[in-house]
Amino acid sequence: LRNNVAQPSSRKPLRRYLVLRVNAAMGEVLTIHADACVEHVLPATPTPWWRQQFASVSDYGEYANLLGNYVLLTDRQNDEAGNKPY
Repeated sequence: LRNNVAQPSSRKPLRRYLVLRVNAAMGEVLTIHADACVEHVLPATPTPWWRQQFASVSDYGEYANLLGNYVLLTDRQNDEAGNKPY
């Protein structure tokens, strides 16, 4: 599953489906619009600051591609969030 979810564009529908299923399992019913997208919480492309927080680039990549690092956002929410820090 990890390798399937971590793949780039070819697995975006799978990531979206899994995030929706996780939310549903937690009792959260979401109304999904066509502009909903799955985004990384921990950025997919680390800034120098993020690189310093991890022992290695491979550690960072592993955490960045875990299912728990994905969040469902609308395009507007994604634009507002941008690459802002937490």
